[in-house]
Amino acid sequence: MIRVLLGLIGRPAMVGWALAGVMALVGGSYTLGRYQGTTAANVRLAAEQARLQVQMMRMADIASRKEAARLAAVAAADKLSRELEDAAHTDRNAGRIALGADSVRRLNRR
Repeated sequence: MIRVLLGLIGRPAMVGWALAGVMALVGGSYTLGRYQGTTAANVRLAAEQARLQVQMMRMADIASRKEAARLAAVAAADKLSRELEDAAHTDRNAGRIALGADSVRRLNRR
């Protein structure tokens, strides 16, 4: 290999320069490939991150709607409970042994 290079180049001192040139080309190719690969990976990761952020926002919106529905159901249950308690306290027939029609209707609302 060295004889071929010596024959092509002509002087033994030029072999070092030729090897340095080859090493520079290999190093430059490696650096360029690494840079382009890193750039491509960063672009892919940024796109994936944007997609996941959109998905996360959508899921957070769904969760907040479900939480609002749950809170509305709890508020409705509390309101009904208060209404039934108020109706029980204002029931004139509460102390009787037999229940009247109003008491039965109130109990059926539960």
